[in-house]
Amino acid sequence: MYQRVRGGYAIFAPKGGAPSNPASYNNLRALVRATVEVGAESFEVVAREDDFGHGPIWEKERREYPGIAGCGGRTTHRVPAIIFEPVS
Repeated sequence: MYQRVRGGYAIFAPKGGAPSNPASYNNLRALVRATVEVGAESFEVVAREDDFGHGPIWEKERREYPGIAGCGGRTTHRVPAIIFEPVS
């Protein structure tokens, strides 16, 4: 799951509500720079963990994809997000 955020993208890692993060989350956290593809567009990004909390991006994701809200409701840990910002 992804969402446009401040000129970049937020990638969510819910793991279906499990009490731990998916292995893919650890791979995403290990990235510093990467190339992503969205549709026909490909560009380099810098990856970082979400540092502005679960406020607006989480609420938007819950509104647009109600299924992810259930994942967050079935776990006691915070569903993480990685932010990919285009390299300028």
